[in-house]
Amino acid sequence: MLFTIAAVAGSFLVPYVRAKAEALGLRGDVGLGSRAERVVVITAGLVFAPWGGLQWAIYLLAATAWFTVAQRILHVRKQLIDGGNAHGN
Repeated sequence: MLFTIAAVAGSFLVPYVRAKAEALGLRGDVGLGSRAERVVVITAGLVFAPWGGLQWAIYLLAATAWFTVAQRILHVRKQLIDGGNAHGN
């Protein structure tokens, strides 16, 4: 149950962090788990649910969502330190 809550919260935060970065005029579209990847993971979990796949998909979804949130926050932080350069890495 906790991983499900973490997966949902992380999935909501991924686009939120991007929107906040873009509101500051910075790039916020970096990261491992964008929308397409999250859709693929949850779809695969639903397809393999009869064999226990949904549980593993939720674990993966939670991990990648929070990893992506951290990546985006750190990327925005780096851009701010570099003087707001939205195109620099």
